[in-house]
Amino acid sequence: MVSGTRSIWLTAGLTAVAALAACGGNLDGSGPNPETVSVAPAEPSGNAQSADAGADLPNPLRIMVVRGGAPTAGVVVTWNATGTGASMTPTVDTTGADGISTSLWHLGSEPGQQSARATVAGAGSGSPVAFSAIARARDTVPTPVTAQLLSGNNQSDTAGRVLPNPLRIVVVRGGAPAAGAVVTWSAAGTGASMTPRVDTTGADGISASVWHLGIESGQQSAQATVLGAAGGSPVFFSAIALAPVAPPAEVTIRLLSAGGNRFDPANLNIAAGTRVTWTWADGFHNVVHEVLTGGNRGFASSGDPVSPPRSYSFTFATPGVYNYFCEVHGTLTTGMHGTITVQ
Repeated sequence: MVSGTRSIWLTAGLTAVAALAACGGNLDGSGPNPETVSVAPAEPSGNAQSADAGADLPNPLRIMVVRGGAPTAGVVVTWNATGTGASMTPTVDTTGADGISTSLWHLGSEPGQQSARATVAGAGSGSPVAFSAIARARDTVPTPVTAQLLSGNNQSDTAGRVLPNPLRIVVVRGGAPAAGAVVTWSAAGTGASMTPRVDTTGADGISASVWHLGIESGQQSAQATVLGAAGGSPVFFSAIALAPVAPPAEVTIRLLSAGGNRFDPANLNIAAGTRVTWTWADGFHNVVHEVLTGGNRGFASSGDPVSPPRSYSFTFATPGVYNYFCEVHGTLTTGMHGTITVQ
């Protein structure tokens, strides 16, 4: 009888443990286990966006983690995206007090539909959260450039001379300066030239070239042509070439000793083609020109020093600066010396 009673109580106890376990309780009666978290897209979630392939989506992806219907902070979320070059920033995040985790999706390089997801380890439902986006094919044809005149138009100077200011254009693409555009400069007229003839725009989109006018007087023209420009090219410039003033037939420089050894006048500014004659007034002198690069002289020496009467002439056909001196009474920079500037 006792044995039968013990068997009944043992059976009843096992049944109670099994029932408690089935209800999620503990043997010590401490109640149910903590509820598991669930995951869902947040509003707005960032799903179904579009952007160029290889670019960032405009808005981040967002999910919310809840436990027992309330936002849950401190939950670790792993973000990943598929596709060549695709990435998420950050790849691992932790939910804030509002239960939300976000990540920015950088699309892969291939156009078409792409996918990403957010994963919460151990979540009871909703994980992973899937997202999709459309990657648009990039426009492989660059926006064409256009050219505009910037400065240097409508100048004037003597025919055959260089204009005082360079010609300048600016090349733009989509309203912004375009660097690296190839510009070809040209000028019409006998003896006219541009320096440089071919140029490349800098970071400011500007190209500049110096215009050497042709030898004929009157209106002259130049232009800048931009390779591949959709508009504004070529850019045209005009200038007035003035007739040159006829040079005097001859200019005389006297060589003097009375009152101090000197040339009179010592310094001259003359036009190309002017003939200069040195005349010995008194003293014992000569005229020697400086030695130029390569050992050449700008003009021949008058010879050994002599006393008057004596004269020596030279026609200066080439523009430049010519320094001369008397080797008895001076050097290129001291004593009896002078300078002739030919324009």
